[in-house]
Amino acid sequence: MTIRRNFYPLGMYRFMLDMATDQKLAVDEVAFNVLRIGLSELGFTCDHTNIGYSKNDQQLHSKPYCKNCYSRLYRTADKRVFKGKIITEEEYRPIETFIDRERKELEKRAKAENESSISAEIETG
Repeated sequence: MTIRRNFYPLGMYRFMLDMATDQKLAVDEVAFNVLRIGLSELGFTCDHTNIGYSKNDQQLHSKPYCKNCYSRLYRTADKRVFKGKIITEEEYRPIETFIDRERKELEKRAKAENESSISAEIETG
């Protein structure tokens, strides 16, 4: 990633800083996650075709990311080559973020509360 000079309002920056220190991430990564989720609710999609690798680790097992949306990725399938021809391409999937985990947990709680309220209505009705 390139060096950017983003200036956030103090309250927003402190909130993102607290989230980043809890998850052991950089503030910019938290900001990109929040931005990506907000844009996805407005219709943004990314097919993760422009893959890059971290500059610090250019070895065989370097960490891939999408250059279009800065999502962290993991490799699900390796490239296979036979006699100079590519048989299968590499496949990448986005890594589940801490925001995704929290959203799933909230959905489970809401579903459980909904089911309990329905069962309480059936018992009383």
